[in-house]
Amino acid sequence: MFFLFLTHFLLIALPVLADIDRSQFMVGSIFTSDKDESEIAFRTAVDRANILERNVELVPIVVYANTDDSFIMEKMVCNLISQGVIAIFGPSTGSSSDIIASICDTLDIPHIVYDWIPNESIPDREHSTMTLNVHPDNLLLSQGLAEIVQSFAWRSFTVVYETDKELQQLQDILQVGEPSSNPTTVKQLGPDDDHRPFLKEIKLSTDNCLILHCAPDNLLKILQQANELKMLGEYQNADLGICDLTMTSSRRQAVDFTPPFMTLGISILFSKPPTPPTDLFSFLSPFSLDVWIYMGSAYLFISLLLFALARMAPDDWENPHPCKEPEEVENIWSIMNTTWLSIGSLMGQGCDILPKAASTRLVTGMWWFFALMMLNSYTANLAAFLTNSRQANSINSAEDLAAQSKIKYGAMAGGSTMGFFRDSNFSTYQKMWTAMESASPSVFTKTNDEGVERVQKGKNLYAFLMESTTLEYNVERKCDLVQIGGWLDYKSYGIAMPFNSPYRKQISAAVLKLGELGQLAELKRKWWKEMHGGGNCEKSDEDGGDTPELGLENVGGVFLVLGLGLFAAMVLGCTEFLWNVKSVAIEEKISLKEAFKSEALFAARIWITTKPVHTSSGSGSSTSSSSSSSRSKHSFKSQGLSMKSLKSSGYQDVEASVHSKLKKIGSMFSLKSQKTVTPPPEIGWKLDKSTQIDALPTSDGDLELIPEVETRLPHRHHHHHHHRHHHHHHQPDQEHDGNPSPPE
Repeated sequence: MFFLFLTHFLLIALPVLADIDRSQFMVGSIFTSDKDESEIAFRTAVDRANILERNVELVPIVVYANTDDSFIMEKMVCNLISQGVIAIFGPSTGSSSDIIASICDTLDIPHIVYDWIPNESIPDREHSTMTLNVHPDNLLLSQGLAEIVQSFAWRSFTVVYETDKELQQLQDILQVGEPSSNPTTVKQLGPDDDHRPFLKEIKLSTDNCLILHCAPDNLLKILQQANELKMLGEYQNADLGICDLTMTSSRRQAVDFTPPFMTLGISILFSKPPTPPTDLFSFLSPFSLDVWIYMGSAYLFISLLLFALARMAPDDWENPHPCKEPEEVENIWSIMNTTWLSIGSLMGQGCDILPKAASTRLVTGMWWFFALMMLNSYTANLAAFLTNSRQANSINSAEDLAAQSKIKYGAMAGGSTMGFFRDSNFSTYQKMWTAMESASPSVFTKTNDEGVERVQKGKNLYAFLMESTTLEYNVERKCDLVQIGGWLDYKSYGIAMPFNSPYRKQISAAVLKLGELGQLAELKRKWWKEMHGGGNCEKSDEDGGDTPELGLENVGGVFLVLGLGLFAAMVLGCTEFLWNVKSVAIEEKISLKEAFKSEALFAARIWITTKPVHTSSGSGSSTSSSSSSSRSKHSFKSQGLSMKSLKSSGYQDVEASVHSKLKKIGSMFSLKSQKTVTPPPEIGWKLDKSTQIDALPTSDGDLELIPEVETRLPHRHHHHHHHRHHHHHHQPDQEHDGNPSPPE
């Protein structure tokens, strides 16, 4: 409006100025700040005047005077006049306007202002003959605003003003209609910048119309805050309202609803727990460090106890040759054997030797029971640890949220979910509302999408309370989110319509029919789980399964232990090989290099399964014999046999073998005597135990005689054959006489 008045004034003044020979004219202006909107109107009016009138050019001179000091203002006006201005604009407010008007009136310079003066007009002032106020008349402005309100036919409205100046301008509006028919509410803005409290009061009232009269800067802030509270929009101008509109008692008083087409409830949206980092030694996780230490200690203790009891128990001292009377007994339970039995039982593999005494068997049985329990417990827990790809949720219900303070939780500001907790009488929900209301920073969000984003970025430290339908839609598409617990309440979605709507009956019947046919459930399944990326999270869960595949990062520690064990075995094998090389070099009296070469070449011949006894190539037969003898004795001792027992058994084996052979010879003579009627002589001999015989039984039951025994046996056999030959020599004489001699 100020722009139009100013433009018209300049267009009227230009023809007068055109008679002057000068082509440029200075126009001065005084504003209170560089952000004054009047300055924009002034410059726009000058530019428009210069476009319309090409013979005259107006040059604006703008100065800023943010002060009420009359002396400073007077100097600024005099400075403008000294520059040759033909008119001065402003300032529109302040007490200094009278000083400028007095100077302009004295010098006959036009003074133009845009100011609302409530009680007096400018011509009534002194020294104001050259001053022109382009502001509309107060009475006419108030009447115009009142006519606008009447044209809208508002039943009720609320008037909001900032200062008394605005209230005087709205005096005609307050007189529109009768108080009973058009109730009017008047409110004044507070000094604070936050006007949400009084805007909420207006929203909760029955007034849908608002008349706001204030400064332009404050007007923008108020409208933005009203938009946040969803107060801006068209009302009573729609036939249907279809959205995620919850049917509540307060909304039922404002609009009418159809039967519900979807049921829902408030639930908790939370982020899934992060996947725990994989551990190379995850196979140790089923037992704690203390349990592993106790198991190792028990293993060592059992091995030592079994060794001690086996040494004391008589039944564990065994006869090396069970078929013979022993002269010595031996005990096989060394430290290596007891540790081997203990570790074999603990690993579930068993052992090839077992104790025989009652005490050692009891210890072994208790150790087997312990190993069985620990092995089964380890197996069960290992499967759980290796297949558990995610940690458990830290919260499982609303009670868990209320009982802790680490995880913050909130809802959408101004929504039905927020109202549910605010108005609830349940102690748990009251406690949650108190925590949400007092939280800093605020836990409330402007929209549901903002709440979902906050949960995703919250790193398991923020939970969002929202309606289950929206929650399920997001969970189907954002696989890092999860619903916690069930519904906290029960509500429904409905279609909103004005009261007495002509479409209510038909739409309600259609909603009921769709529900009976199951089409509403089918539509939800389609749009929630199929369309726009729905169901992706279910597919990923099915692909992974309840028991996901184990990667190398899960069982890599087992391979590492295997590798370390194999490396240790190779080191031990090389050590044993080198020790054997040293022993061979000492016994055979050869160099280490020769012994190493000989043993290495023999080990390389993998097709050979027997190993000959080494002999020294540079020594005599006595040396070789003694070396072989010591090696044989060493072999006997390694088998747990003593030399005395070998000799004792050798005598018995040789005697039994000789008697068996002599019986065969006797049976042969018995057959011949049947033919010749001459019985064979009784042949028999006994082996004197005092005779020094060394013999060893072979694998097939025959005897392998040591040369000392073999040198004696041929002599006896020779005597035996000589006796047989002598008996055969006298046989013809007996036949010749015809009188056979009786058998001996």
